[in-house]
Amino acid sequence: MPERRTNVSIDEWLATEQQEQQRYEFHSGTIIPVGDGGPQETIDSLARKTLVSNLITLLSRACDNHTEGSRVFQGVQVQLSNGDILHPAVVVSTSARNDEFTDAVLNPTIVIEIQAHDADVMLGVRPRQYLSVPSVTSYLIIDAASPTIYLLRSLDQTDSHSLQYAEGLAATIAVPEVRATLRLAELYEGVRFHTPNYG
Repeated sequence: MPERRTNVSIDEWLATEQQEQQRYEFHSGTIIPVGDGGPQETIDSLARKTLVSNLITLLSRACDNHTEGSRVFQGVQVQLSNGDILHPAVVVSTSARNDEFTDAVLNPTIVIEIQAHDADVMLGVRPRQYLSVPSVTSYLIIDAASPTIYLLRSLDQTDSHSLQYAEGLAATIAVPEVRATLRLAELYEGVRFHTPNYG
């Protein structure tokens, strides 16, 4: 079973990433398996796969129609301003992958993570981590347990951010970077909820 390891260099982390199927995040010399208390741990795998697939379809369509040069990536890394490296679910970027870390993207603009039940936890440290990257303007949390999206946007020239919230299958939320409006009914299509009567 994958374990956390401490006192690891960035080169050792990279070697581990390249040699194992398990993905690891790098936090100031500690490598943490994705799923070890991280954002993907409690998520029903089928719900997550469905949400990721729907996100890629909807965002790719928006990029193709409205945003020249932006691309949608899955299964990539984002390197933070302090050198830490995280594994979000989906990233929109205006650049190709990093030459140094083949699974990292340069200049991410939108970072999306998927969580279940305790999205409030995600509103703590991780938004500040991602929004510390100069190119990142939006951080979205998709709730896998109910049709809910949190959108945090950085405010120009400040360390502050705004929070938007959409709940229910009839709701929508605007993602201005790709000139798109996400309809929760489309995003959650095919997702089965354990709690009935969402709409």
